[in-house]
Amino acid sequence: MKEKKEINLVLSGGSARGLAHIGVLSELEKHFRIKSIIGTSMGAIIGGLYAYGYSPEEISDLPKSLNLIKLVSLFKPSFKASGLTDGEGVLKLFTEITKEAVIDNIKIDFAAVSFDLKSKKSVIIDRGSLAKAMRASSSLPFIFQPFPYGKYLFVDGYIEHPLPIKFAKYFHKNALTVACSVLPPFPAKFEVFQQESPEGSDNLPSMIDTFIQTNFYSQSSTVLEALLEAKPDIYISAYDDELAFWELDEVDNFVEVGKTAAEKALEEFVSDKDHSHHRRFLKHLQESYTDFRKFVEKYSE
Repeated sequence: MKEKKEINLVLSGGSARGLAHIGVLSELEKHFRIKSIIGTSMGAIIGGLYAYGYSPEEISDLPKSLNLIKLVSLFKPSFKASGLTDGEGVLKLFTEITKEAVIDNIKIDFAAVSFDLKSKKSVIIDRGSLAKAMRASSSLPFIFQPFPYGKYLFVDGYIEHPLPIKFAKYFHKNALTVACSVLPPFPAKFEVFQQESPEGSDNLPSMIDTFIQTNFYSQSSTVLEALLEAKPDIYISAYDDELAFWELDEVDNFVEVGKTAAEKALEEFVSDKDHSHHRRFLKHLQESYTDFRKFVEKYSE
């Protein structure tokens, strides 16, 4: 039997869209030995649960097990100005399902990436409470209060590393790098305002929807820059704009999105013996980004 290649897996943030990582994991484990997982936000949650020992099927069952009362208790309203909820319910849930595990003792090397408001630096959490690491990395500003942990005051790791591929080799230098993003792709073009166009819609999104969506799209250029700098061996884009960031009840659909995206990326990887396709893909990203910058400079002169 052919021995499976080892990989370092990097998982992006993306709220409910990060559930697609479950489908990605179910495909990757068929072909590779996952040696380490580095995740941000939902990527840290899904990655942390898998590293702990949950199978992709068991992880996908967890959101389904939350009844309305349990779900509401996770997001108990906060009366502080720093966030809509204190996140204590979420931390309690993480602690329960990980049985108070510490990262040092779980099955797969794991690290969650968060951002410390005190030092203004990203922090790699690779030890201590698994539940607290997951909570720290997914402390979405405005939604959750910053999370005090040790000397730090953590907010969501997406602030600086929505796809923490910079740290892919943190545990294992020689393993392949596989990166999965569920964030919107980089918009390579501008549109110049057309005064003759019809008036905009009156159906304005909610305050939270506006906040989350604009945050996601603002991260797309950061993800692109990270990809171009790190050049992963396999890149999986599991973004689907038909599914919303808040639809935790669409687990099965998100999982299917992840499976399909992973299958496609793996087929290309296997068939591309000299990896020329992947190099062309990265070159295309680089050219698109360069053209975008030229376009910006043209209209800013």
